[in-house]
Amino acid sequence: MWISEEERSYHAQQEKRWAVAKSIRRAKKKVNRRKHHSDKQKRADLRAKLQPELQRNSARCQKYLVAFWTAFNESKSGFERMDLLKEAANPPWQRISPSLLLSLRRQFRRRYTQYLVGISEECAICSGQKWREKHHIVPLSYGGINDNANLLGICMGCHDEIHPWMKA
Repeated sequence: MWISEEERSYHAQQEKRWAVAKSIRRAKKKVNRRKHHSDKQKRADLRAKLQPELQRNSARCQKYLVAFWTAFNESKSGFERMDLLKEAANPPWQRISPSLLLSLRRQFRRRYTQYLVGISEECAICSGQKWREKHHIVPLSYGGINDNANLLGICMGCHDEIHPWMKA
C-alpha cells in the first residue's frame, strides 16, 4: 500500500502528540499518587488531633442521653416528647470545632443505612405517620454521637417543628 509523504508526516506528528500526551498523563498519575498519600497522612494527623475532643464530647453526650431517655420514656404525650427534643437540640454547652463536625458528618453519611435498623416504622413523637428522618437527639454540631442511642426515627412534620430552619 502506497502512502504519500504528507500522510507519513501527519502520522509521525500524531504519534509524537500521543507520546507527549501519554507522558503528561503518567506525570499526573505520579503527582496524584503523591497527593493521595499526603492527603491520607493529613487525615490521619487530623484524626489524632481530634481524638481527645471526640472522646470528651462522646462522654458528655452519653451522660446527657441517659437523662434524656429516662425523661422521654416517662413522658405521656407527644407534646412533652417534642419539648424534650427541642431542649436537646440546644444543649447547655458550646459547639464543637468545624473539623470535628465535618468528621462526624462524614461518618454518619458512610454508615447511614446501619442506623435505626429494625425499629418501629411509626414516628417516635406523634405515632401518626411513618418516620422519614433519622434525627440526632444531641445535634452533631454540639458533639452528638453517631449511635442508635442518639438517633430517633421521626416524621418530616415533627422534624420541621424541631428544626424550622431546615424545612425543604
